[in-house]
Formats: sequence, C-alpha cells, structure tokens
Amino acid sequence: MIDLIPALLSWEGRDPFPDPQAPPGTAEVIEDLYADFRLAAVTDADRPAASVRRVLEGLGLAPLFDGILTSAPFGPAVGPRMIRHLNTALAAPPPAIVATARARIADRLWNAGMPVATVDPGRPEQIPERVADLIEGRLNP
Repeated sequence: MIDLIPALLSWEGRDPFPDPQAPPGTAEVIEDLYADFRLAAVTDADRPAASVRRVLEGLGLAPLFDGILTSAPFGPAVGPRMIRHLNTALAAPPPAIVATARARIADRLWNAGMPVATVDPGRPEQIPERVADLIEGRLNP
C-alpha cells in the first residue's frame, strides 16, 4: 500500500483539491512495483477516493492500483486499523507493506507490528529499494 501524500503526490496548501503533482519518473516506479506486487493507494479521509482516482487517472497511474482508498470508514487518517481492514477488503495476504513519507504514521504502523517502507516526501523512487530491504529482512518488527 502506498500512502499517496506526500510519498507519491505533492498536494500543496489547505485546499484538498488543488492541482496535485507527481515527480518525474513516478509512473516508471509504480509500473516496476506493479510487476511484482498488488498495489493499493491510500489517503486520509479529507480526500474522497473518487477525487483521488480522477487525479491518478489524469497522471496515468490509476490502472496500476488494485484499489484507491481513503481512511474515511476507519478514521480521519491512515493508520494501523485502516491498513488491516483494507488489506482484508482487498483479500491480500498479510502482511501488507505500507510505503509512507509521514514519520508519525510510519511509527504508528511499525509499533502495531506492520512492515513500513519509509521514504522521503516526493521521492517515490525510494519505494522499491525500501520494500526490497523489508522483504530481504524481517517483515514483522
């Protein structure tokens, strides 16, 4: 699962629907991951999934995700409960690896026993390497 903002997309300002941007090379990174993994895009509840889907479609990324989901049914923000429920809803085998650029969320997921690939904001090219490190090492903290 990829916590889209700010790991993959920059969404500046308070307006939840500005013109989001993806760094150059993002499509190639997601295509590489798509070849080996089922992918889900996740966001906080302040951005409806339909709006996020339109953005990803505009960037040509939507077909690469098995699901585009928000935390709305589970709380205001991405967190362990949401990830567990979404993993079950997608019928994905556990554990789900979550790529995020938000340290607070990474800490919460890690403390809940979930594997986390922490990346720098706007640096999706880091995701494959961080995921590979988790797969080669221990997936459960």
